[in-house]
This record gives sequence, C-alpha cells and structure tokens, in this order.
Amino acid sequence: MIRESDSLKNSLNHAQHLHFFQDNSKKLHILDLKKALSLDEFSWKEINLNINFKIPIWHRSIMTQQGTIYLTGGSDLESEYKTNLKDVYVYAPFENILKPLAGLNYARNSHGICILQDFMYVIGGCSEQGGYTASCERFAVNKHYEKAVGEWQIVASLNQPANSPCVVNFNDDYIYKFGGVLNLSTMNNTVERYDPKLNVWTEINYQVFGNKYSSLSLLAASASVQINRNEILIFGGHDLNRKSNQCCICRVDGEDLTITNQSDKVMPYIGTFWTHPVLIGRKIFCAQNLQLGSSDIVCFNRKRLLCLDGDKWEEILSE
Repeated sequence: MIRESDSLKNSLNHAQHLHFFQDNSKKLHILDLKKALSLDEFSWKEINLNINFKIPIWHRSIMTQQGTIYLTGGSDLESEYKTNLKDVYVYAPFENILKPLAGLNYARNSHGICILQDFMYVIGGCSEQGGYTASCERFAVNKHYEKAVGEWQIVASLNQPANSPCVVNFNDDYIYKFGGVLNLSTMNNTVERYDPKLNVWTEINYQVFGNKYSSLSLLAASASVQINRNEILIFGGHDLNRKSNQCCICRVDGEDLTITNQSDKVMPYIGTFWTHPVLIGRKIFCAQNLQLGSSDIVCFNRKRLLCLDGDKWEEILSE
C-alpha cells in the first residue's frame, strides 16, 4: 500500500508532529513523532497558552511543512447562540501565544483546511447563518508568519455545500474534497477537485470496488493522506446516524478515479478526526477524537493516537 520507492513532494509532508488545540481551554497539545520514534516513547506535550480567551469549539487547525500552526474559525461557547467566528491565529512558540491574523471573510466552523502550494485554504463548513456552506477562501502562508500580511481571498465555491468535508493536497497540484454533510438530513456523496490555476472546483465521477463495496460511503470528518504518487488513503468519519471505522483507497489515474474499500484494514475504533494525519516513512500517525465507551458521545478534548504500519493498525496511546 505504502511503498518505500514512492517519492512525494516535500510540500505534501507536514512537519513530523501531531497537534491539537483543546476546545474550551487555553491548551495546545503537540507530539514530536520523530523524537517519539527514536526513543520508542510517545507522549503529548501540553502547552498552557498565554491567551485571554478559550479555544473555540469546532475550530480547525493545521501545521505547515515548516512547523507553523494555524487555528481558524470555530464557535464561541459563551455566546447565546454559539456564534460562529472569523478569527484566525498563528501559534508563536517563543511568546507562547496565539497571534491574531486577518480574519476570514465568512465566519464558519467544521470546515475543511488544507495547504496547497503557498496558500492555506478553508473549505465549506457551517456558515454564520447556521447553514452548511460551499464557500471557500485562502490565505498566503509562503512567508514567515511574523511578516505575514494580506487578507483572506475568496476563491471558487464548491459545487455543493459540505460540512466537515475531508480534504487533501494531491501532489501539490490539486485539492481533493471527499464527502461531508450536505444538509441536516442528507450526506454529500460527491468528490470534487480544485484546480488553483483555473480557480475551479470540478465534480469527479468515481467507481467503487472491493469487498463489501456496497457498504462504502463518503463520510464527514474523515481523515485522509496521500500515500504514493497516485493514491489517497481515507479512513474514519461519520454519516448522519453513526460513526465509522471504514478504510478505503482512492486511486487517481488522470481523470479516472476509483475508490476501493479496504475491508481488511478497518480501524480498531470507530470515530472522527479534526486534524490531518502525518506520514513518516511507511507509517501513518493520526489523532482520533475519543469516543466515550459504547455511546455516540465524542470527547473532542481527548485523542486516541493510532498508527497504521503497512496493513496493521495499532493504538499507541489515549490522551
């Protein structure tokens, strides 16, 4: 599945850290995977931020290749109607603060987030009016964050609204969007591809193969990572009624796209994801939102660290 001979562009590989901001707190958690692998000792570093606000719920964050961490959007728990936010911050490690940057054009939560070339994109989500949105925008991140200037630029919208879509950088040429929620009663079963040169999202037809393929569906809040020059691994997520542990491979051959259900590689736990996985060598590391027992309740403040090594999933630790 993941071959040593495959070579991805450096810009596809996130810095070798996992991270997450703890909702409704002032805490950031970081895991140095390179150090953890060398010592065979995995633990999250908890950082108490010097900020005068709490991390909003349903925000999205991302770490760049250089290790810069951005936090975008979310909802304010303390407001009467859980108001969606336009706020954008960058983590300044020496000062241990979140520095405010130019705000989003549209307040939103539960959006997709992705780095493509020299831009950070936010995609879809739930808009300030409370409905699911197709709007997208981007912000230049090719400069050192202390010198970052400019505003968020509105780009082409998705063809269909998508709340909690799964998005991934593909060869640093395109963004692929999988699934999401279309409205309160309908899942979004489309695959869309963004071309930055043309500034257009195109719906991509796809075929589904594999054992029990009829049970495969495009979900919301899934995780995805490009594993070789032609394939993307997608796992976890939820539909309107349940969480999932499904695992599938999307293969891109020019304009042709196939999705194969990897029924022998399902995750050990059902669940959703807020941040991107990290690919190191042939291992994929990811922080899954922790499910509370057999209930359908998810604790966004706690994570389960999972690793896919070849064909085998392993739980490394729970936070």
